[in-house]
Amino acid sequence: MLASQSAQAESGFSLVRIDLNGPSQNNENWTSSGELSGASPHTEDPSEKLDSWQSKATMEFFEEVFLLHGNTSTDTYFLFSQPVGLDTLIFRPVTSQEGPSWFQFANANSLWAQSAEQPLPDSILAQNASGQTQWLQTKRFQSNSNDPGVGLHLNEILHTDALAEPFVEVKHTQPDYLGTAHWFISTEVMPFPSDWTPLSPAVNWYIPPHEPWAFAACPNRLNTRRAIAADIPSLYAEEQVHLQSPEHTIETVLIQAELHAPWAIPERTSLERLQSMDQALWQSSTDSSGSTPGKQNSWNFPLRPLLQSLEFPSIEIIQRTWSSHSPMPKAVTFSLQAGESPIVWQAHISIVSASGQIIWRFHDKPWLAPDQPAWIGAWDGRNEHGILAAPGSYLLQIIFQAPAIDQRILRVSPIHVAPA
Repeated sequence: MLASQSAQAESGFSLVRIDLNGPSQNNENWTSSGELSGASPHTEDPSEKLDSWQSKATMEFFEEVFLLHGNTSTDTYFLFSQPVGLDTLIFRPVTSQEGPSWFQFANANSLWAQSAEQPLPDSILAQNASGQTQWLQTKRFQSNSNDPGVGLHLNEILHTDALAEPFVEVKHTQPDYLGTAHWFISTEVMPFPSDWTPLSPAVNWYIPPHEPWAFAACPNRLNTRRAIAADIPSLYAEEQVHLQSPEHTIETVLIQAELHAPWAIPERTSLERLQSMDQALWQSSTDSSGSTPGKQNSWNFPLRPLLQSLEFPSIEIIQRTWSSHSPMPKAVTFSLQAGESPIVWQAHISIVSASGQIIWRFHDKPWLAPDQPAWIGAWDGRNEHGILAAPGSYLLQIIFQAPAIDQRILRVSPIHVAPA
């Protein structure tokens, strides 16, 4: 029950919620009615001040400050992107001395815990260093699913040297939360049972839907908020990474030199997953820093399962990189296939730079039919003015148009131009 807010409230005046957008559980968001009659049923009360609960600066500070839940058999953990203050009657700050090995590099007051015997609160009142407060909504736990179609996927890998921090990034592609318990990782060519390392051995973290999370030995060396310390196996000079689900389904990524763009430095440039579907392609990150841990991949292709069907047109890259040392012809070559449906498609082909500018268009617009062989195309690495494009990554963009059914499908694939 709410405490009395003033002498007026004790004298029969009603209590009014000051800001409807503020928390109902906080007594500071309630006061006595401003009406002389003592109440304002069915009408706005003078004491109401919409959007007065938080200042803009406070909202900016607390934006994405709460990141993740986790639990053990004895505790529930709350991970924050910045140091915060919580009610110490309910929560306790986890210190580097108390915390397990994975927490030794974390910032003070960025990890809090409560007893697992206490119910998970709907929201947590957090305070910043300036004393400003905000109620942060918690995220409900959901158990690991036994559905083989639900799970984490390897999303990015950096197998670096001693000058950078190696990491493995996973992403949960389903619209629920998934715990990291019973997920394992290995870099052995043919891992035996003893070669598997728990992805998160100390805490069962619940990965939010569609969020990428990086796992590294020292996550503070990564430029991201979404990173968890983990005793992952060494990635240096390894040729493959395996991720094993609780149902013992294994996803493998082969770390091959040909996956990297010709301009990339493998020890400084990560490999990113290009699609969310099974058997996805992997390519070098195009981010200026060389990797995107805990963030959307630099290619960031959306998942469109329906359009990945064999019924729809597709691109197959024959030679992905233009290089003066390439075998003849010196060109990026590709093929277009109509698909298995009886629909006839027209292809609009262009090359797009990293800034989104179309630098070259194929003047012909080939028609593709299911009963015809694949159409072969090539780009000689030059723009529409006949000048050789600058070295770097580009997108081969195909818009497949079917006038008969008034449908358009966009397909893209990364290509590269190596230094001449």
